[in-house]
Amino acid sequence: MTSVCVTLREKSADEALSLSGKCRSLGADLVEIRLDHMGKIDWAPSHQTALGTLGLGSVLTLRPEWEGGHFCGSEEERASLILEALRTCPDHVDIELDMDERLRDPLVIKAKELGIITIISHHDLTMTPSYGKMMDIIERCVSAGGDIAKLAVKCSSVEDAVSLMHLARDASKKGFKYSIMGMGLCGHITRVLAPRMGCEMVYASMDDPASSDQIDIRTLKRIWELTGTGQWR
Repeated sequence: MTSVCVTLREKSADEALSLSGKCRSLGADLVEIRLDHMGKIDWAPSHQTALGTLGLGSVLTLRPEWEGGHFCGSEEERASLILEALRTCPDHVDIELDMDERLRDPLVIKAKELGIITIISHHDLTMTPSYGKMMDIIERCVSAGGDIAKLAVKCSSVEDAVSLMHLARDASKKGFKYSIMGMGLCGHITRVLAPRMGCEMVYASMDDPASSDQIDIRTLKRIWELTGTGQWR
């Protein structure tokens, strides 16, 4: 089954945790804790334990500005903060493919030592690259140690969305685990069809998103219910 991950961009760990119960009630399987939105990164083992009690998995993400996030410090500082966050033993950690491998690789190794599922991700906020370039990105994510290769790109047309569907089909044939999705209104269909595309997880917002990049979980779940899409995988 494709897991639904709700992205939380709260200012503190306590605020994120307070919303997690609602996420679970709406049908979320995971919550993505966007550490880069926190004034002070204060995610602790107690927060992780509380999520487990709710029946929720976690994805910890500290996204830099150069890939659409809010963290503006040095990469060395970011790597140190991710390493500290790994000590809370989240279920998943998201690490960018384009992070300097001298900083990225030790984090991947540490995550694997702790039994944390590693998502190696790449985001293109401007366009849908060519099929060949996207397959190369997926393969590089896997080669970098990604248990799940995540690719999110800006879709500006139906053709862009179809290209992502073809990409998912061929990534599946290669035996990869992946989360492939389009950003923007034209990319919504890839989130609706995520189970049919074989995605390990699909990202959603809790309520109506501030941008058009994600579908809110109520809408996504309702579409799946009406169409039976969620049963396809």
